[in-house]
Amino acid sequence: MTRLSDRRGRRPGRHGATVLMAAGLGAAALAGCSTSVTYLGSSGQGLYFDVPAGWHVATPQDLSRFQLYGAQQVAQAQASGQSYPVYTSLSSAAPMRALGGGRLTGPYPWALAQVYVLGPQDQATLSLQAMQDRIFNIDNLRQAGASVTQLSPTAVVVRGGLRGTLVSDAVVSSTASLAFEQVSLTNPATDKLWVLVAGCSLGCFHAHSSEIYHIVTSFTVAHAG
Repeated sequence: MTRLSDRRGRRPGRHGATVLMAAGLGAAALAGCSTSVTYLGSSGQGLYFDVPAGWHVATPQDLSRFQLYGAQQVAQAQASGQSYPVYTSLSSAAPMRALGGGRLTGPYPWALAQVYVLGPQDQATLSLQAMQDRIFNIDNLRQAGASVTQLSPTAVVVRGGLRGTLVSDAVVSSTASLAFEQVSLTNPATDKLWVLVAGCSLGCFHAHSSEIYHIVTSFTVAHAG
């Protein structure tokens, strides 16, 4: 993960339309007031987004512990023509150890960004629904017995040649809850997918919804290559 810089003030607005299980904040800024943010992303993969200053960034070891990256699995997927991640990052208001147990359902907001190279089969069957299910598969969670509530209408996002969705869902099981906001974008060739999702437990999400919304709407894909 590249920590690009720490600066004062918001970026100019970028607008679209407007795990739970281990499957895998803050108040709103007043108009005219500045807030301290850290710009994160990858110049190589062409994505950038903001998180509050002082957030913690996961190490490769953290990503492996959270089952978000495995070099062997990536190599196998690439060799077999399946989709595979070329970039994964996780950042959080709390130290990574506080997220604990490989779960993202605790009281600390976090942001997870992933970029995928899509294999031929996924390219052929890619849909807006498939894009937004890449990280959290809502149908699978329902089938596992979780209650899923859509927190806001799904919005179609178009940014130049990029197209995707902005979604917000709450997932509640007998043991945990998760609420998240997610933006997913693909390029005209539909051979690459950029995803940013931010969330935490349902209560945490409601308490920090303004901050989470800012993180997701700051998501910028600089190129469609």
